[in-house]
Amino acid sequence: MNYNVTMENATLAVINLEVAVEDLKKFRTEAVKKVAAKADIPGFRKGKAPIDKIEKQYAGQITEDLIDDIVKNYYGEILEKENLHVVSQPGLSDMNLETGKFEFKVEILPKAKVGQYKGLEVEKGIVNVTSDTVDGEIERLAKAKVELEVVEAAAELGDTVMLDFEGFVDGVPFEGGRAEKYELKLGSHSFIDKFEEQIVGRKAGEEFDVNVIFPAEYHSVALAGKPSMFKINLHAVKKQKTVEICDEFAVAQGFENLADMKTKKHEELTTREANKIEKEIEEKIIQEVLKTSEVHIPQSLVQKEVERNIRQFEQQLQMQGMNIDSYLSMTKSSKEDMFKQLAPNAEVQLKLDILLSEIAELENIQVDEVDMEGEIEKIIKAYKMTREQFETQLKSAGNYEAFLQNLVYERKARKAVECLIANTVIKG
Repeated sequence: MNYNVTMENATLAVINLEVAVEDLKKFRTEAVKKVAAKADIPGFRKGKAPIDKIEKQYAGQITEDLIDDIVKNYYGEILEKENLHVVSQPGLSDMNLETGKFEFKVEILPKAKVGQYKGLEVEKGIVNVTSDTVDGEIERLAKAKVELEVVEAAAELGDTVMLDFEGFVDGVPFEGGRAEKYELKLGSHSFIDKFEEQIVGRKAGEEFDVNVIFPAEYHSVALAGKPSMFKINLHAVKKQKTVEICDEFAVAQGFENLADMKTKKHEELTTREANKIEKEIEEKIIQEVLKTSEVHIPQSLVQKEVERNIRQFEQQLQMQGMNIDSYLSMTKSSKEDMFKQLAPNAEVQLKLDILLSEIAELENIQVDEVDMEGEIEKIIKAYKMTREQFETQLKSAGNYEAFLQNLVYERKARKAVECLIANTVIKG
């Protein structure tokens, strides 16, 4: 076997392989035997057809098996000798079965060229929590506790109404256009066109019609751009009941009085702001290191990362009783749009992952048993499980080893970030 490896670009390796003619004949003989054993040719028992007929009828399959055998025999050896970390399956780009010459292309993960990661300088923000900040937080909490009370007054924007509705297009009810005792906040723009504005001024007990036009780009082609009439039965108008910020309110939230609430909220906001500033410092340092480093990411790896992110998002939607198709319909987007939106962040995250791995290697960062045990205990506590339950569940799903490997990787990455922070001059 003779071969050479060249780089078409930073992430695409080209492997030119030359297989000796005698070896090629052996591979072809084995490929023919393999196909012959399963060949089904009329007039002959399975596995008993003449070789020339098998070679003629199954030429494509024989060539495919021959190439598979060549890859199995030589590909792994080449990767090991050249220290190539591949992230995709090899693709055959050229071949000559007479001379035994083959060309494969495969995406690889090149080593990152780590830029300056020691002696950097970053500015630190200032924690500034004022009495106005605390009052604003308490007001926000009060608004979140607002209750609705039924009123006899006419509906206004900002009110919540309870209504029955049924939609018609060309006098015929349409699917999904009917609901009973539906609660709608006027001004939320939850409904199409001027639907909500036409309820303003109406009182509970009234029955009336609302006329709207569906948007031309509406997700249902049957309704897009069409005028529609909704029959409305208004059951109730509800207004927000203002919550008074006083000792009674503070006690209801678990504090001794309003003064105690303000003191503790000031402490809470100060801690939150300090943590935010620490995260900002970390982000600034990482961005500085990324600026001076060179990390090339294969597109197939970006594709896999985006697909993983989309799968996670789909699981989150399912927990909320939705599916991806419903979400795409509501947001008037497609999976292609999601990919375009997610791909840039996915690429940056992959660059960061690779860069932190390289820094961990440069700094000889290790993860010992104490580290692992500490992290596992935190996870077990969060899931409210015993160690035995946790391990049994992972092992039964066949994920235990992968969990340990990921945990080692995450701990090394975290230690690499801590190393960056420790070696940075933080001003302010």
